[in-house]
Amino acid sequence: MDEFLKVLLDEENKEPIILQSTDGKDIPFEQIALIPQEEKFYCVLRPLVQLEGIGENDCIIFRVVVSDSDEENSFLVVEEDEAVAEAIYDKYIDLLKGYSTDSECGSGCDGGCCGCCGSCH
Repeated sequence: MDEFLKVLLDEENKEPIILQSTDGKDIPFEQIALIPQEEKFYCVLRPLVQLEGIGENDCIIFRVVVSDSDEENSFLVVEEDEAVAEAIYDKYIDLLKGYSTDSECGSGCDGGCCGCCGSCH
């Protein structure tokens, strides 16, 4: 397993995930969740810098791609299938509901944009 997958799977990791844009710029992301679905893995990431067309508290759904020929070469791609991205986000929200306690929105978050209730505080 390559180092990139180890970081994604490490529940203790609090460091930003650094991805590279198509023009070579490093972009830091906060890892919100790793969601398995239908023998694939998806990451819910929030950019830590302002990106054009992305709201301040928006998250992006990425699909984890592992090369068939080289398990040491994995990468992320933005999930462009809207139905799949919505299904992953819905699964994420369902997972959050399982962790709820009393809070500002009644869903167990401590503010910010955690996806706890579909809005940001």
